[in-house]
Amino acid sequence: DLREEGGQRMGGTGSKDDAAIPHVPHALTLKLVGPHHPGRVLFKNSKQLASHQACTLTLANVPGWALVPKSAPKVVKHEGKDYDLLQVGFAQAAEDNAVEAVLDKHGLLTVDDGWCLDVAFWNLEEGTILNLVKDAQRHDPETLYGRRFCVNPDGSVSPLTAPHLFLGAMSRVTLVHQDHPEALVLEHPGSMADGAEAPLTLKSHKGMGVVAAGGPKRVKEWRAFYVP
Repeated sequence: DLREEGGQRMGGTGSKDDAAIPHVPHALTLKLVGPHHPGRVLFKNSKQLASHQACTLTLANVPGWALVPKSAPKVVKHEGKDYDLLQVGFAQAAEDNAVEAVLDKHGLLTVDDGWCLDVAFWNLEEGTILNLVKDAQRHDPETLYGRRFCVNPDGSVSPLTAPHLFLGAMSRVTLVHQDHPEALVLEHPGSMADGAEAPLTLKSHKGMGVVAAGGPKRVKEWRAFYVP
């Protein structure tokens, strides 16, 4: 429960202190994905979002999961200007702890707090990370192609000018300690121990599994191929 890390809700309580925003460092990174990527997310409250109503960004295709901050806010410099940046991702969270936002002509904005969802460097390509940013400068909405989104009929969300891309969750498998809260527990370990084939679905993360993040890649120095 995110309240254990700060007791405040992102986007719903009008927090006066952004540094106190609770965050989940192990949340799966929010990135742009293709139409067939297994990490493409569908939002539970997509109808409200499409109707420009404030709603929590909880997931329909992974029940119990939602968009949450995954880092404390920080200041970054780009093209000589300072921006407040907040990394976000998907993790298990109660609905009242999810990011709450509204979609309008300026973009996907958090309620009360004024953070705006932003495609990193406005690079509308598969695999690009998205963050929440605060930008004091006022812009013409028509020029903000890296911050404008549309809701699709199936509940997914795409950049307005790149409808072939979608908001999605991506993360790499890595080594952690046995007692790490995000350690992966397989759903069918017995079958694999007996030498049988089994899907790499997870008991620890309901509705999720281990999948290829892309096509095979070749490492010339090792004369080998690998799949990320």
